[in-house]
Formats: sequence, structure tokens, C-alpha cells
Amino acid sequence: MRQLEGELRNKYTDYEELLRRKREEEAVLADQNLSIRKRLAERRQKIKESASMFSPEELKNMMEKHELYLQTFDSEYENERRRQ
Repeated sequence: MRQLEGELRNKYTDYEELLRRKREEEAVLADQNLSIRKRLAERRQKIKESASMFSPEELKNMMEKHELYLQTFDSEYENERRRQ
């Protein structure tokens, strides 16, 4: 009977330990989640601030320039593909 009681106590304390560890892990994950969300918010804010540095005309010129780069890249890619 004492052996059975001892086994039950061990199982009960093991289960409590498991629950305690699980709560600790959940707390760590919640902290990491919060940290990631804060970093994302900061990055979004930085992107908004950096985008506002350019005037609409500058943004339009940059987009046109990048579109030309993409067209050039696509045509070179096609030329290379045909060559092979």
C-alpha cells in the first residue's frame, strides 16, 4: 500500500512539474511573440518614414528606372535562353 502511495505521489509531482514547465515555455513563447511583434512594428514605422523621404515624382522616377532594369534583365534572360 505504501509503495502504491509513493508511486502516486511521484506521478503527481511529475505531472505538476510537467505543467509548470509547460507554463514556463508558454511564457517564453509569449515573450518572444511580443518581441517579434514589436520589431515588426518598428520596421513598418521605419519603412513608412523612409518612404515619406521621397516625393511622388521621385518615387515615379525610381519605379520607371526599375521597370527598365527589369525589362533589360528579362530581354537578356530570353537572349541567353535562346542561345542555349
